Parts: sequence; structure tokens; C-alpha cells
Amino acid sequence: MEFGRKTIRNTIDMMFIANSNHNLQILSAIKHLSFTVNAWTSPNMKAFMAITAHGITPEWKMLDVLIGMPAVEGQHSGVNFADLLVYTLDKLELSDKHISITADNASSNSSLAKHLEYRLGGIFKLTQLLGCMAHVINLSAHDWIRVFGTDTRVVNENEDEITLGKMDLANLVDQPDGQDINLHTVVSRIHGLATYVQGSPQSPNQDHSSGPRMLILDVRTRWNSTYDMLNCDLKLRKVCSTCCGSESRGEVARFSLLDEWDKVAQMVSFLEPLNNVTKILCCSKFSTLSMGLPIYISLITNIYDIQTKYNTFQLIPGRADD
Repeated sequence: MEFGRKTIRNTIDMMFIANSNHNLQILSAIKHLSFTVNAWTSPNMKAFMAITAHGITPEWKMLDVLIGMPAVEGQHSGVNFADLLVYTLDKLELSDKHISITADNASSNSSLAKHLEYRLGGIFKLTQLLGCMAHVINLSAHDWIRVFGTDTRVVNENEDEITLGKMDLANLVDQPDGQDINLHTVVSRIHGLATYVQGSPQSPNQDHSSGPRMLILDVRTRWNSTYDMLNCDLKLRKVCSTCCGSESRGEVARFSLLDEWDKVAQMVSFLEPLNNVTKILCCSKFSTLSMGLPIYISLITNIYDIQTKYNTFQLIPGRADD
């Protein structure tokens, strides 16, 4: 048999249809299903929403399968997401098996749940929307950093709709332009130093094989990136101090950390458990409540331990009178 482009295309189509019918047959035998939804934009600026179904088969085997990945057109609003989800579930005749949805904590997902409750007419309730635990932990880390007095960048937390233009990859990261950064804070100083170093012509030639030899720049949309940046900077403390203290590099003297290194160590010690549990959750194929509850308890215990180690003065933001 010749395998030309048409034959390969037809074979792939038939395999897809056969596999879809097989998955649908399995899902139809499951009484209750939960779903996860996640939207993103590809590098070629095509937006998609992945819909995954989760359940337990009559043979007591846990199952998770991708049931749809419709293209997202227009605004990335909760109403639009809900319509796509309802369309997919109705097409597969799975709407009546719905018990919960797991999504991240974007405000658009709250409106998704409200519109879904309206569209499904009693099958789904607003309380059946579950948040992503790893995302909650990441948001908690950002809130703690702000309370600690280190992150003063203004972020719009109340945006209801995200347009396709705003999903551009260039808008998903913090651009190192040096604007709106308060240099009187520890994180901002390290952020500024990392920006300066990464902009150096010599930076691409660095060898990372023997350990961290280049500062890491934090990205707000990347989980644990602030921890990675602080931890790397702490390991390169002597190099950073030498760089900022050199007379030939007076332009980076404003990023110098003197007494603030203890504060960096404090923040690293606090953020490290959050980093560890996030990796545990992301590596788990089937995250369950039996896993989540001990993680929450361990994090709360860690917070109380930190409170006993540092007094109030030690937890107040560092030098702000430069």
C-alpha cells in the first residue's frame, strides 16, 4: 500500500473518529463526570479552549480524556467560554452527567459559571465551580509578597474580559523596560539587576552546566518564578554584591542590597514550601482531596512556624529611606 499524503490524512481521520467513538462509549457508561477547562493562545496567535472529562469507570478505573478543543473566536469572556463548553457537552450528550468544573481563578471563569448555570437550567450550580489549587497557591504567594511590601506593581485584578489582543504572548510576561518598578523594594531591585544582566551582550554566552551562573528574571504569569529569581540571586549573592559595588558599574549601584540579604533569605524560606507543593500538584496525574488537604495543613503550619521565628520588626519591609 502506498502511503501518500491523502492516504495518511484519511488514515488519521479514521483513527480520530474511531478513538472518539470509543471514548464516548466509555464516558456514556459513567454516571457522573467532572470537567476541567483551560484556554490559551498558541504562538501563531490561535486561541483554543481545552475541555477534559474526568470520571471513574464501572470497573473502578480513574479516567481523564480530552473531549474537545474548540477554537475561541472574539472576546475571551466567561459567556463565550460557557457557550463553547455547553455546545461541546450537548454535541457529545454529556450535559446531564455534569457534577463540577475545575478552572483557574480568573474572573472570567466566575462569569463562565454564572452563564453555565443559566444555560444548563439546574443541572449545574455556581457552587460546583472548583478553583485550581496550584493557581490558588500561586496567588497566595503574590499576595504575601505584596503584604511584605515588596511588589508595588499595579495589576488589574478585576478584569472581566480578556480580548484576543491581550492574549498576545508579548502581554503574558513582564517586559523588562524598567518602568513602574519601585527600587526601594527588595524584589524590584533584584528584578532590575536581573534585567540589566540579561540585557548584557555577554549574557547569552554563559555556561549553566555547573549551576546557576545567570540571574533569572521573574515573570508574573509563570508560577514560582519570583521564588526562582530570589533563590538564584541568593546563591549568587557575592557576585551580585561585587557587580553592584564595582566603580566601573555605577549604573547598577541602585540595585545594591546591603542589609536586605536577610530579607531575601526570609522570602526564599517562605516561598520554598509553596514552590515544592506546586510541583507536587503539577506532577500528579490525579490530584484528589486526600492530597490537597494535607498540603493546605502543611502550608498553614509553615506560616505559623515563620511567625515564631521572626518578630514584627524583622517582617517589616527593608530600607525605604534611601
